[in-house]
Amino acid sequence: MTKGNPRSIAWLLTGHEDYGVRRTTLSFMKQLEAEGIRSSAITLSPGPMRDELEQSGHDVAAGLTDGVPPTLAGGLPRKALNAIRMVRGESRMAPLVASSAIAQEADLIHVRWPQLVGLAGAAARRASIRAVWQMPNAVGSTMPFDLNRRYLRWLCRRYEVLPIANSRYTATTLAGGHSVPPHAHLGIDPAEFDPARHSAVARADLGVPEDAVLLGVLARLQPSKGQAELIEALALLGEQGSDVHLMIVGGPYPRAIGFGERLVELARSLSVDRRVHFVGRVEEPQRYLLAADVVVSSTVGAEPFGLSVIEAMMMGRPVLAHALGGPGETVANGRTGWLVDSAAPEDLARGIQGALRDRSRWGEMGFAARSHAIQEFSIAAAVQRYLRVVRENGEWTGQSGW
Repeated sequence: MTKGNPRSIAWLLTGHEDYGVRRTTLSFMKQLEAEGIRSSAITLSPGPMRDELEQSGHDVAAGLTDGVPPTLAGGLPRKALNAIRMVRGESRMAPLVASSAIAQEADLIHVRWPQLVGLAGAAARRASIRAVWQMPNAVGSTMPFDLNRRYLRWLCRRYEVLPIANSRYTATTLAGGHSVPPHAHLGIDPAEFDPARHSAVARADLGVPEDAVLLGVLARLQPSKGQAELIEALALLGEQGSDVHLMIVGGPYPRAIGFGERLVELARSLSVDRRVHFVGRVEEPQRYLLAADVVVSSTVGAEPFGLSVIEAMMMGRPVLAHALGGPGETVANGRTGWLVDSAAPEDLARGIQGALRDRSRWGEMGFAARSHAIQEFSIAAAVQRYLRVVRENGEWTGQSGW
């Protein structure tokens, strides 16, 4: 049965989400409020997310000091122990979360992180409201017998939590039997990512010649993001790529300490170090997106959605991307960018060569990219997709193959 829009949504958050999640969450909340839907928050611990929510005037339920449930990480014994800790934490914290949601007059609890799905579901049941899991990532299959996927499906079924994937690809990673959860692509604010409102970082400040071709990759420094493969691809270009430079924007990932230093050494060993520029973490990605001629998404595996891809398109930049996952759904191949079959250095090099052949079209492709992003991936479009899925699954019970 189709239901109307929720009147009030309580966001269950850890409280210390990183910059990108904070920005997109606040943008989503702002757009929901423009649709007449109130947003409040329940944070499990102090942190920058809680601070920003309070500063922006949102109703924030604080004081839930039990901490954040653990993730199902590590070896099998550790995963099993963390699963037990998660269940115990849910039973202890669910009454607190439910009381907060009731006090905020919420009729829906929105959760992002998989380790909070059970807590959100248990709290929603206590409060006699609904819970929605907006899946931020693909569900991995690293546990024996596919236990993590089975466990998350079981949680959704047990508590009638509605999973909404951020792409068709992400949805397939939670699918069970013939049942695939609905998806709703994410979005960003076109006013925040408007090339007319920002100025590009000066190439002189980056150490890049004005007449060089500049490729930009904006991602955390970790092996899965493919920065090493992109450096190798740059080396494979040979003389054809003598004027091609690479700008690597992003800070270190805590679980990949030392990877940045390995990238520096790799560039040096391949004799492309003068054409590879490391920027580090930035607060204004728009300025660096504008500095690039082409933005690259070189994730080695599947990118669940790829927010940086639509940010680049919104800033009027064509995108070269590994097609597996979200970018295959967001980049219009040949019109707003180029898709390659893999993130192997050879395929990335061929993709760069194709982009160089289209150099005369970069301007029109960038214009098409922004138009495409505004139409399909604005925050307004994303919120409408989200609300439509929530309405259309008003009586969702999770029993059709889950």
